[in-house]
Amino acid sequence: MKKIVAIFLLFSAVLSGCYYDNYKELYPSASLANGCDTVSAVTYNKQVASVMNGYCVGCHSSSISNGNVALDSYSGTMSAAASGQLMGSLLAQSGNPQMPPNAPLDACSIREVQLWIQNNYAQ
Repeated sequence: MKKIVAIFLLFSAVLSGCYYDNYKELYPSASLANGCDTVSAVTYNKQVASVMNGYCVGCHSSSISNGNVALDSYSGTMSAAASGQLMGSLLAQSGNPQMPPNAPLDACSIREVQLWIQNNYAQ
């Protein structure tokens, strides 16, 4: 009887070790745990406003518009995006100062802003 139980347990262990699932396919929302969703439609209200509020509005708002750039509203952010100044500064392209000045934005936030611009400034 002990041999049968031992064989059964060994057989079960071998079979369970062969089990394979694609975690990202089974749990797509888990891959968004870091908050980076560039698969869904990127809009100003859903993603871009929080990026601007978190990183830019401290220096670029209607009351404090360093460089004459106000990023605390949809229209101000759209204006900076349409001129190329927003992405130029986020990517530190030539002729544009690196923004934020102390540390660049994370790749996810930059990608969200890029997608928003590509989607014609969806509100």
